[in-house]
Amino acid sequence: MSPPPVTDIADLAAALAALDAADKTSLPILISPPGAADWLGVPVFAEIARLARTRSGRAARFILHCADNGGAAVEAIASGEIDGVVFTGNDAAFERLERLAGALGKTVLKA
Repeated sequence: MSPPPVTDIADLAAALAALDAADKTSLPILISPPGAADWLGVPVFAEIARLARTRSGRAARFILHCADNGGAAVEAIASGEIDGVVFTGNDAAFERLERLAGALGKTVLKA
């Protein structure tokens, strides 16, 4: 059984604290607050993920909550640092994102 995800990761300090507190034998899952793609942005979240991994020396999965912003979801899925997205848009868009994510080894979660 995997540990529950850590949510509301919106800055480097929160990400580092979550990684420091996470069980060392599991792969932590860190998720941004709802809709963070719109106010935080994909590039900023990607940089948080990159710096958190580098500074902590830990592997982790970083998931960006994109709400119904399909463009941000595609950008996040294409990012080398973001491991997946939460998407609340319509089912047809979700299925397209899921196919893209699957081809890139990423995850799309429906909220």
